[in-house]
Amino acid sequence: MPWLDQLSAILEILVRKTTTPDDCYFAVWEGNTALGDIRGKAPTATIAGYNYFLLRGQVACATDTLEGLSPHLWWPADHTWCVAQHFDFPCAYLGGSTETVADVLALSDVESQPVRVEQIITAGPDAKH
Repeated sequence: MPWLDQLSAILEILVRKTTTPDDCYFAVWEGNTALGDIRGKAPTATIAGYNYFLLRGQVACATDTLEGLSPHLWWPADHTWCVAQHFDFPCAYLGGSTETVADVLALSDVESQPVRVEQIITAGPDAKH
């Protein structure tokens, strides 16, 4: 299933799992040159050593793009969950309650698997130790 369709299915769950579906933060990495027209206009935040443009809207806006870019980090104002999409890897991570994560893992059309907090993700195959 295309990512946008998977994201739409995930959003149906995430909207129900927050008390603030109309108040969500979206962080887009500011290192992308396609975002020159908002530079100096949008607020910024440094998160884990990376600078991001910080935008705000409804959770449903996660399917919108900014100059073709999806948000890299997004979370509702009540902090009940957080989604992180790395700019170099074609994957997303969801942090949330056991129930929220289980509901996403149960989606049959979404490729998902649980990961450990300390798990390292690489672009190549994992080395066997």
